[in-house]
Amino acid sequence: MTENDRDTAAGIDGPEQEHLTYDISSDERPSEAVVYAVATLTETSPLDLSPLYDAIDPDHLDGLIERWATETGDEQSLSFSYNGCTVTIDGESVQVQRNEECD
Repeated sequence: MTENDRDTAAGIDGPEQEHLTYDISSDERPSEAVVYAVATLTETSPLDLSPLYDAIDPDHLDGLIERWATETGDEQSLSFSYNGCTVTIDGESVQVQRNEECD
């Protein structure tokens, strides 16, 4: 995620953002990246979000993304709902789309 994306997601640079791309760093678990991406888009503390395991098992998510990175050459992604947002994750980034009920 670029600095401008962070500013926009935080409401610094205009109206409420509807979409966010969050780049997963090499030292970050994919499940952590999902939580931080949704928290950034919704301007909510990660601690105030509902637990990720209510939407998807974080350990299975991390294992799946790791297997994709090591065992397949194909680009694959997984989409699910979390905290009223649609989350799409692949091995490199998390895309978060604000839904009508997104907090």
